[in-house]
Amino acid sequence: MRALTISVVMQGFFGPQLMYFHRLEDNLIDRKLNLDGMKMALWTLVWFWIPAQTLTFMLSGEYRIGLAAIWSLVLGLIMGLASPKK
Repeated sequence: MRALTISVVMQGFFGPQLMYFHRLEDNLIDRKLNLDGMKMALWTLVWFWIPAQTLTFMLSGEYRIGLAAIWSLVLGLIMGLASPKK
């Protein structure tokens, strides 16, 4: 329960800010304003990041960094497969 609480609070406070900040950086690089897909991106906080970080916080400290690295790879794969093909 403690791990779930930490994950929900952390994602509730910092998740949306980080998502919008990353999108702002993307927009500055592309020199255009584009907020397409932000609704789905915010939903990843609920269906991916909260469960993933709950599992991470249930582990002892020495295993957390490794699992966090694995989660970032998994999210990269998900985003790569979900991105529109050009």
